[in-house]
Amino acid sequence: MLNQGWFEREDDHNFHRSGGFQNRYETSLTKLFCHSEQGPSLAVTPSIVAEVTEVKLSLNDDPDNGSCLIEPPRFRGYEDFSVFIPRLLPPDEATFSSIRSGGDREDYYQSVSLLADLDLAAIAAHFAIQLEQGGWICRDQGQGESLIWSFWTFQTVENRNGQATFLARKKLETSSQYLLDLLLELA
Repeated sequence: MLNQGWFEREDDHNFHRSGGFQNRYETSLTKLFCHSEQGPSLAVTPSIVAEVTEVKLSLNDDPDNGSCLIEPPRFRGYEDFSVFIPRLLPPDEATFSSIRSGGDREDYYQSVSLLADLDLAAIAAHFAIQLEQGGWICRDQGQGESLIWSFWTFQTVENRNGQATFLARKKLETSSQYLLDLLLELA
């Protein structure tokens, strides 16, 4: 890539300011490559999950809101929802795998698998602390036998109101695997 006009972005502060589910080591291992300041950009993040190396590739081809811009980008669509979410790190000795996300201009989701030797209540409490530290306000919460949920509100830097639902549930017939979902909506 480097001999095809791409360069590695050393001061990739715009890329790392995004939040959501992230393993503790991801930001230190992520490399951001740019073709120009207007993009496109390609973020490459290696991780080891259950002794298997996974590589996450994130391509951004939006010239007005790319990761290579010197000025901070403004919200333009679902790919930017992660700037509203606090960084959500797994508990100590736990790891994420299979992080998925998607949406449109008003709705967004992130889903992740979590491997942890904790009970469901401890996992939900761990993420509630991080959401509160990010300025989110818990409005309601509850739990069933295999599911814990919480409802949150937040405000964007552009003063848009948002709401989110956090879901944590245990995978079937496993002792330490969980599925976590974060569903966001902007007003």
